[in-house]
Amino acid sequence: MSSATTPPAAHLRLLVAGSSISSLGSGVASLAFSYISYKISGSLAIAVVVLALQSLPSAFLIKPAAHLASRYDLRLVVAGAEAAKCVIYVAVGVLVLMGYLSLGLLMVTALVSGSVSALNYPAWNKLLVRVAPQGQLDRLDASLSSWGAVAGILGVLIGGQMLDGLGAASLFFVNAISYLFPLLAVLRQPAMPPEPLPPGTKSESFASDARLLFTVATLRRVVILAILLELVAWPILKLLPRVAEDVDPTSQTFSLLLGAFYLGNSGVSIFLARGKKHYGYQAIMLASLVVLAIALVAMWMSGLLPGGVGHVIVLMLIIAPIGLALSLVVTVISASIQLGAPDSKEIRVLAVYSAAVTLVAPIGGLAITGLVGVLDIWVVVAVEAIGVLALVAYVGWSSLGKDLRTFAEKDRDGLMLRRHSRHLVVNSLERGVAHRSEAALRDLDHRAPEGPGSIERPTGA
Repeated sequence: MSSATTPPAAHLRLLVAGSSISSLGSGVASLAFSYISYKISGSLAIAVVVLALQSLPSAFLIKPAAHLASRYDLRLVVAGAEAAKCVIYVAVGVLVLMGYLSLGLLMVTALVSGSVSALNYPAWNKLLVRVAPQGQLDRLDASLSSWGAVAGILGVLIGGQMLDGLGAASLFFVNAISYLFPLLAVLRQPAMPPEPLPPGTKSESFASDARLLFTVATLRRVVILAILLELVAWPILKLLPRVAEDVDPTSQTFSLLLGAFYLGNSGVSIFLARGKKHYGYQAIMLASLVVLAIALVAMWMSGLLPGGVGHVIVLMLIIAPIGLALSLVVTVISASIQLGAPDSKEIRVLAVYSAAVTLVAPIGGLAITGLVGVLDIWVVVAVEAIGVLALVAYVGWSSLGKDLRTFAEKDRDGLMLRRHSRHLVVNSLERGVAHRSEAALRDLDHRAPEGPGSIERPTGA
């Protein structure tokens, strides 16, 4: 991108602001797909299915999404996706106002909006590469992530109040309006015509990239850990609606617990900025898993407390470290996969990994929520704690520990860890592997943008 087309700093600040408002809207809407689906069905498993429908399209639409990003003006692709989501949520809000709120409506909405988001991801990430001034992509990423995290947490908290005070339709209308801001911000950016691939570029099969994850021993062990994490640890998020109901059955309680998780999630960059020079990959992984296990045990023991405000506060103090620990583990896993992949294939391997865990995530959610039907909710939390302790043993005494030390040697400055931590932004309860695929789907244009200039980061970013 030439200096003549470098967006003014004001346009970039507008992009950050628009994206943050969209994150706030997504936080508000997250209650519709998680808490409302649970309240309608009375089943955590059904809520898991609704959330899975929102995230699964990202595993199947990688190629069509990359095609859109390489054939059309990036601004039009992103703006079109934002406009489509705005229309979708306005229509759903109207249907809810008319009394048509149902599981079927939530499922269809989740699937359609998830598909639009999946098709938009590569174009959005390539757009960031194109608009960021030379050497400033990291700063733009950090601004988007920091402000998006804060906005998402506010959205979750505001959503709980809105659901009780204004009704379910208000969640969809606020989310619809929030998409107008990134739409306008994107259209303010310079034109971004497609850039054809160099002559002779061959399209490699994703199947060959998938084989690497299981034929390379170091990658295979990391992927096994990621799959086990999806099965025994991440399902704790799917239990929050039932936990909230057991403690204090209001939507505000659920939003407070979810907000506490996201607050912990947003602290990853701060932790890594302070600890990257003193702790290796294995140390970060083990410490995070130990903290996670202790927090889950504390959460189980909190079940002895009487319900009410005091119990909610205790749970918030326990859930925040859970969000931090889980996010740190995912950061180390993603960085390890990229460092362990063959040169020039890191991004493609990450994309396949992202798709794989997206498919596994609902299995873990359904398995854990199935236990709630036969065991007390707090006993199920204890079962998760035992599973995490098994992961501690796996990392500490298997060959994976040696692998993590090797990866840390390759990343002495912690650049890879910091890079991945910036993409653990707030997302809906399905945890959209959007967090991980955001880096992975920056697939076709990962070079540094050209052109002078610098982005003036918003205060506090």
